[in-house]
Amino acid sequence: MKFFSDFKHFIIAAVALVCSAFGASAQSDECPFVDTSRPDQFIQLGVHVGDGISTLRQNYSEVVSSVSDFILTPGNRFDIGLTAIVPIRNFFAIGTGLDFTANNYYWTMMILNRSQGTLSSIYSRNRYYDIEIPAYLQFRFNLGSKVQWRWDLGMFVAFGIGGDSKANVVTSSTNDLGQSQVTETSINRKYYNEEAPLVNAFGRTNLGLRLATGIVAYKHYTFDAVFDVGISQLAENMGALDVSARSMSLTFKVGYLF
Repeated sequence: MKFFSDFKHFIIAAVALVCSAFGASAQSDECPFVDTSRPDQFIQLGVHVGDGISTLRQNYSEVVSSVSDFILTPGNRFDIGLTAIVPIRNFFAIGTGLDFTANNYYWTMMILNRSQGTLSSIYSRNRYYDIEIPAYLQFRFNLGSKVQWRWDLGMFVAFGIGGDSKANVVTSSTNDLGQSQVTETSINRKYYNEEAPLVNAFGRTNLGLRLATGIVAYKHYTFDAVFDVGISQLAENMGALDVSARSMSLTFKVGYLF
């Protein structure tokens, strides 16, 4: 998968930096695993960039009639943003930020209509852009004087700012003379608030839960894994279908704290 290929160099660099930090820690004064002392900074600001995967939890195969096969494939997620952390104690802080995210996922659906004798294959590429604001509690543990392990637990709210859904529909049938016929149609729709969606439209506001873990090396260099699970019902249904759709993503981020 391209995602793992893109992160090969990132992982190697992260491991090398952590190993060097542990080496430096072994030669420094011992520090407590949980440091309850007062922080020396009122606020920590940072920047980060990330890459990962995004997908959709949905029930398309259950609510779309005559579906013979359905496959949803996660796509790439790109993230760039700012971080603001207010330490309460050295082991505990409150964090927020502002992120721009670009998300993709794909699905393929086969629809067999026995009454009309048609078989339709639909391939849909979905791309959307969000502005995301997290709010979380951060717990910090010292792995040495140069390396800190962090856990974030909180929520996020995201606002959709654009995107599109492009689909190719191929339908095969047999006419009254027994001849096979194939038709192909391309469909292009807005991702958010589309008035004539292929299956369902999507609302712009998304609320979800966030779980993240990562390290800070040399007090500045950050490496994090962030798991977001949307809890908002995003699908805007147009009539008979009762579609359920919720977001989910995993992002690996590298950043810098000032």
